[in-house]
Amino acid sequence: MSVSGIDAAVWSWWIDHRSEALTPAVTALTTLTTPTTITVCAVLAALVVAARTRRVWPALVLPLAVIVANLASHLLKPVIGRERPPELHRLAEETNHALPSGHATGVAALAMILTLWLGRGRAATVPARWLTGVAWVLAVAVSLTRLYLGVHWLTDILAGLLLGAAVAAVTWWLFRRAVGDCLAARHPGEGADHGGPGRVLSAVHRPHPGDNGVMPREPRRGSRHRHG
Repeated sequence: MSVSGIDAAVWSWWIDHRSEALTPAVTALTTLTTPTTITVCAVLAALVVAARTRRVWPALVLPLAVIVANLASHLLKPVIGRERPPELHRLAEETNHALPSGHATGVAALAMILTLWLGRGRAATVPARWLTGVAWVLAVAVSLTRLYLGVHWLTDILAGLLLGAAVAAVTWWLFRRAVGDCLAARHPGEGADHGGPGRVLSAVHRPHPGDNGVMPREPRRGSRHRHG
Protein backbone atom coordinates (compact mmCIF):
# COMPACT_ATOMS: atom_id res chain seq x y z
CA MET A 1 0.00 0.00 0.00
CA SER A 2 1.47 3.33 -1.06
CA VAL A 3 2.10 6.29 1.24
CA SER A 4 0.16 9.49 0.63
CA GLY A 5 1.68 12.95 0.55
CA ILE A 6 0.10 13.92 3.85
CA ASP A 7 1.49 10.75 5.46
CA ALA A 8 5.01 11.66 4.39
CA ALA A 9 4.60 15.30 5.43
CA VAL A 10 3.28 14.47 8.91
CA TRP A 11 5.95 11.82 9.44
CA SER A 12 8.70 14.28 8.47
CA TRP A 13 7.28 16.94 10.80
CA TRP A 14 7.41 14.62 13.80
CA ILE A 15 10.92 13.46 12.95
CA ASP A 16 12.11 17.07 12.76
CA HIS A 17 10.47 18.10 16.06
CA ARG A 18 11.73 15.41 18.39
CA SER A 19 13.13 16.41 21.76
CA GLU A 20 15.75 14.54 23.77
CA ALA A 21 13.97 15.57 26.96
CA LEU A 22 10.59 14.31 25.75
CA THR A 23 11.66 11.03 24.17
CA PRO A 24 11.94 8.98 27.43
CA ALA A 25 8.41 9.95 28.50
CA VAL A 26 6.99 9.17 25.06
CA THR A 27 8.75 5.82 25.00
CA ALA A 28 7.45 4.96 28.46
CA LEU A 29 3.86 5.82 27.54
CA THR A 30 3.89 3.76 24.35
CA THR A 31 5.51 0.84 26.20
CA LEU A 32 2.84 0.88 28.91
CA THR A 33 -0.08 0.98 26.47
CA THR A 34 0.50 -2.00 24.21
CA PRO A 35 -2.58 -3.94 23.03
CA THR A 36 -1.80 -6.59 25.65
CA THR A 37 -1.63 -4.02 28.45
CA ILE A 38 -4.88 -2.39 27.36
CA THR A 39 -6.56 -5.81 27.35
CA VAL A 40 -5.34 -6.43 30.90
CA CYS A 41 -6.74 -3.04 31.96
CA ALA A 42 -10.12 -3.96 30.45
CA VAL A 43 -10.12 -7.29 32.30
CA LEU A 44 -9.32 -5.54 35.60
CA ALA A 45 -12.11 -3.04 34.97
CA ALA A 46 -14.51 -5.92 34.35
CA LEU A 47 -13.47 -7.58 37.61
CA VAL A 48 -14.13 -4.36 39.51
CA VAL A 49 -17.56 -3.96 37.91
CA ALA A 50 -18.44 -7.60 38.58
CA ALA A 51 -17.34 -7.34 42.22
CA ARG A 52 -19.31 -4.15 42.84
CA THR A 53 -22.49 -5.30 41.08
CA ARG A 54 -22.20 -9.05 41.76
CA ARG A 55 -23.10 -9.63 38.12
CA VAL A 56 -20.50 -11.20 35.85
CA TRP A 57 -22.15 -11.24 32.42
CA PRO A 58 -22.71 -7.48 31.98
CA ALA A 59 -19.06 -6.79 32.89
CA LEU A 60 -17.73 -9.13 30.21
CA VAL A 61 -18.45 -6.62 27.45
CA LEU A 62 -15.50 -4.47 28.62
CA PRO A 63 -12.66 -6.92 27.85
CA LEU A 64 -14.62 -8.53 25.03
CA ALA A 65 -14.73 -5.29 23.02
CA VAL A 66 -10.99 -4.70 23.44
CA ILE A 67 -10.08 -8.30 22.61
CA VAL A 68 -12.20 -8.34 19.45
CA ALA A 69 -10.75 -4.99 18.31
CA ASN A 70 -7.17 -6.13 18.89
CA LEU A 71 -7.87 -9.38 17.06
CA ALA A 72 -9.31 -7.46 14.10
CA SER A 73 -6.21 -5.25 13.97
CA HIS A 74 -3.90 -8.27 14.15
CA LEU A 75 -5.71 -10.02 11.30
CA LEU A 76 -5.90 -6.95 9.07
CA LYS A 77 -2.20 -6.06 9.23
CA PRO A 78 -0.89 -8.90 7.00
CA VAL A 79 -3.90 -8.65 4.70
CA ILE A 80 -3.24 -4.97 3.97
CA GLY A 81 0.52 -5.48 4.08
CA ARG A 82 1.56 -1.87 4.52
CA GLU A 83 5.22 -1.29 5.34
CA ARG A 84 6.24 0.90 8.25
CA PRO A 85 8.23 4.14 7.90
CA PRO A 86 11.99 3.86 7.26
CA GLU A 87 13.69 1.89 10.02
CA LEU A 88 16.57 4.37 10.18
CA HIS A 89 14.34 6.98 11.86
CA ARG A 90 12.40 4.71 14.20
CA LEU A 91 12.87 5.05 17.94
CA ALA A 92 11.10 1.76 18.70
CA GLU A 93 11.52 -1.72 17.29
CA GLU A 94 8.55 -3.10 15.37
CA THR A 95 8.49 -6.17 13.16
CA ASN A 96 4.90 -6.45 11.92
CA HIS A 97 3.00 -4.38 9.36
CA ALA A 98 1.80 -0.84 9.94
CA LEU A 99 -1.90 -0.56 9.05
CA PRO A 100 -3.88 -0.33 11.27
CA SER A 101 -2.00 0.79 14.37
CA GLY A 102 -2.45 -1.78 17.12
CA HIS A 103 -1.86 0.78 19.86
CA ALA A 104 -4.47 3.15 18.44
CA THR A 105 -6.96 0.33 17.96
CA GLY A 106 -6.66 -0.90 21.54
CA VAL A 107 -6.92 2.46 23.30
CA ALA A 108 -9.79 3.58 21.05
CA ALA A 109 -11.72 0.38 21.78
CA LEU A 110 -11.24 0.85 25.52
CA ALA A 111 -12.26 4.51 25.38
CA MET A 112 -15.36 3.77 23.30
CA ILE A 113 -16.59 0.87 25.42
CA LEU A 114 -16.13 2.95 28.58
CA THR A 115 -18.05 5.79 26.95
CA LEU A 116 -20.93 3.50 26.04
CA TRP A 117 -20.89 1.75 29.39
CA LEU A 118 -20.66 4.85 31.60
CA GLY A 119 -22.62 7.27 29.44
CA ARG A 120 -26.12 5.94 29.98
CA GLY A 121 -28.67 5.65 32.77
CA ARG A 122 -27.56 5.60 36.38
CA ALA A 123 -23.92 5.29 35.37
CA ALA A 124 -23.82 8.73 33.70
CA THR A 125 -22.36 10.56 36.70
CA VAL A 126 -19.85 13.39 36.74
CA PRO A 127 -16.94 11.06 37.72
CA ALA A 128 -17.99 8.73 34.90
CA ARG A 129 -17.86 11.58 32.39
CA TRP A 130 -14.42 12.55 33.65
CA LEU A 131 -13.24 8.96 33.31
CA THR A 132 -14.43 8.71 29.72
CA GLY A 133 -12.79 12.05 28.96
CA VAL A 134 -9.49 10.84 30.39
CA ALA A 135 -9.80 7.64 28.35
CA TRP A 136 -10.13 9.60 25.09
CA VAL A 137 -7.28 11.94 26.00
CA LEU A 138 -5.15 8.86 26.65
CA ALA A 139 -6.20 7.41 23.28
CA VAL A 140 -5.05 10.56 21.48
CA ALA A 141 -1.82 10.77 23.49
CA VAL A 142 -0.90 7.15 22.81
CA SER A 143 -1.63 7.61 19.12
CA LEU A 144 0.66 10.63 18.97
CA THR A 145 3.49 8.65 20.58
CA ARG A 146 3.42 6.28 17.62
CA LEU A 147 3.93 9.19 15.24
CA TYR A 148 6.65 10.70 17.43
CA LEU A 149 8.57 7.43 17.52
CA GLY A 150 8.38 7.15 13.74
CA VAL A 151 6.80 3.70 13.67
CA HIS A 152 3.51 4.65 11.98
CA TRP A 153 2.09 6.81 9.24
CA LEU A 154 -0.78 9.16 10.03
CA THR A 155 -3.34 7.04 8.21
CA ASP A 156 -2.24 4.01 10.25
CA ILE A 157 -3.24 5.91 13.37
CA LEU A 158 -6.54 7.18 11.99
CA ALA A 159 -7.47 3.71 10.77
CA GLY A 160 -6.66 2.23 14.17
CA LEU A 161 -8.76 4.79 16.04
CA LEU A 162 -11.73 4.25 13.73
CA LEU A 163 -11.38 0.47 13.83
CA GLY A 164 -11.18 0.33 17.62
CA ALA A 165 -14.15 2.64 18.14
CA ALA A 166 -16.28 0.88 15.51
CA VAL A 167 -15.56 -2.64 16.77
CA ALA A 168 -16.29 -1.59 20.36
CA ALA A 169 -19.59 0.01 19.32
CA VAL A 170 -20.70 -3.07 17.37
CA THR A 171 -19.64 -5.39 20.21
CA TRP A 172 -21.60 -3.27 22.68
CA TRP A 173 -24.72 -3.35 20.49
CA LEU A 174 -24.57 -7.11 19.96
CA PHE A 175 -23.85 -7.76 23.63
CA ARG A 176 -26.77 -5.59 24.73
CA ARG A 177 -29.11 -7.52 22.48
CA ALA A 178 -27.80 -10.87 23.72
CA VAL A 179 -28.04 -9.95 27.40
CA GLY A 180 -31.42 -8.29 26.83
CA ASP A 181 -32.77 -11.43 25.17
CA CYS A 182 -31.52 -13.59 28.04
CA LEU A 183 -33.12 -11.25 30.57
CA ALA A 184 -36.39 -11.28 28.63
CA ALA A 185 -36.37 -15.08 28.55
CA ARG A 186 -35.89 -15.33 32.30
CA HIS A 187 -38.16 -12.40 33.23
CA PRO A 188 -40.67 -11.65 30.47
CA GLY A 189 -41.34 -7.94 30.10
CA GLU A 190 -38.06 -6.78 31.63
CA GLY A 191 -35.69 -7.33 28.70
CA ALA A 192 -37.92 -6.50 25.77
CA ASP A 193 -36.11 -3.27 25.07
CA HIS A 194 -32.76 -5.07 24.95
CA GLY A 195 -31.40 -2.86 27.68
CA GLY A 196 -28.35 -5.06 27.95
CA PRO A 197 -25.74 -4.40 30.61
CA GLY A 198 -27.18 -1.07 31.67
CA ARG A 199 -30.64 -2.61 32.01
CA VAL A 200 -29.27 -5.47 34.08
CA LEU A 201 -27.36 -3.14 36.37
CA SER A 202 -30.33 -0.83 36.88
CA ALA A 203 -32.50 -3.84 37.72
CA VAL A 204 -30.62 -4.15 41.00
CA HIS A 205 -32.15 -0.88 42.20
CA ARG A 206 -35.65 -1.46 40.82
CA PRO A 207 -38.41 -1.32 43.51
CA HIS A 208 -40.55 -4.40 43.98
CA PRO A 209 -44.35 -4.48 44.33
CA GLY A 210 -45.92 -4.95 47.72
CA ASP A 211 -48.11 -7.81 48.85
CA ASN A 212 -51.14 -6.30 47.12
CA GLY A 213 -49.29 -6.13 43.79
CA VAL A 214 -49.11 -2.31 43.82
CA MET A 215 -45.79 -0.54 43.41
CA PRO A 216 -45.07 1.59 46.49
CA ARG A 217 -44.93 5.33 45.98
CA GLU A 218 -41.96 7.31 47.13
CA PRO A 219 -42.90 9.98 49.72
CA ARG A 220 -42.70 13.54 48.52
CA ARG A 221 -39.94 15.66 49.91
CA GLY A 222 -41.10 18.08 52.54
CA SER A 223 -44.47 16.36 53.03
CA ARG A 224 -45.84 16.15 56.55
CA HIS A 225 -48.02 13.41 58.01
CA ARG A 226 -51.13 14.59 59.80
CA HIS A 227 -52.22 12.74 62.90
CA GLY A 228 -55.99 12.78 63.48
